[in-house]
Amino acid sequence: MLARLQQPHANHQDTYQSYSSFTTAHKPASEYESLLISASKLRSRASKAYEKREASEMALAAAGHSLDAYATYIAAERRRRDPDYFILCGLYERGLAEASRRQFAGELDAERKLQMLWIGYIDFTNSQGQSVELWQRATRSAPGSGEVWARYIRFLERVQESEINEGEMDASKNENIEAAYTRALSTTLFTRGRKSDAEVDADQIVPLVLARAGAEKRAVEAGRADGDGLTTLIKVVEDGIAMVRQASSSGDPRFRLEKFLSEFYLSLADVPDAAVQPWASTATLYRSSWAAWVAYTDVLIRTDHHDLARKTFQDMSTKNLDYPEALWDA
Repeated sequence: MLARLQQPHANHQDTYQSYSSFTTAHKPASEYESLLISASKLRSRASKAYEKREASEMALAAAGHSLDAYATYIAAERRRRDPDYFILCGLYERGLAEASRRQFAGELDAERKLQMLWIGYIDFTNSQGQSVELWQRATRSAPGSGEVWARYIRFLERVQESEINEGEMDASKNENIEAAYTRALSTTLFTRGRKSDAEVDADQIVPLVLARAGAEKRAVEAGRADGDGLTTLIKVVEDGIAMVRQASSSGDPRFRLEKFLSEFYLSLADVPDAAVQPWASTATLYRSSWAAWVAYTDVLIRTDHHDLARKTFQDMSTKNLDYPEALWDA
């Protein structure tokens, strides 16, 4: 009960009265006054903290505890000069509970807002350290969020690096990156089985693939990868590109996976020409995309294929591109 008195909440007076009744019933009369004085001092800070937020709590209640109202409340708390960790964690937990309830009830857009709450919660708690239990909850609650899985993979990467540096590798303690990635894909929420199935948002697939690929790339560069590390990295990205193209007819307009793979090939002294192929296939598939064609000509120039780059640029000028003006800025 004393712990509750130190937590900001609406019914501080009721909690204080309950503590007073408990003290009367179970403590010696000689201690009553000193115990109540101590309790009053303990609740003072929490009571003031709640008073500062009473208007926000009333606004939240007036809005029917809507998810937008939770987002507004959380944003205001995070803008404070010294954000209160306890209060913000409580707000995120309340918002997640409400979002889960609304998602279960089939409310439109509740799933997306649940994912955004998890992303915000994870980012906020990052500096304080995160438990395995938090990640287990997040990936179960928002299994279709590529951003949540991406953050989890980066968390596992940091843990593994720390264990390597400290010489304390414990495979049973945490899931490894490959297993986490496989588990994410096994949900089938990032893949599209047939063309008749609903399209999958590429913005959910790309962060997940980039997180796995980035971890593999850093392992290769640091000499931590096994003999198949380079092959695994390339396969992860190529499979990711295929996944995006199958999941959505429009693909990823920013071509983030293609850029990652091409830049990686360019960084390898012995296979720079391999950087051309991802953009050649991309430009062929997305024939009207100015971004794909400009990237293709750019990599041709960077790999000294100047004649082909010149010819490709001339061909581009006759194509019906989605943003033709960009050609003259390229």
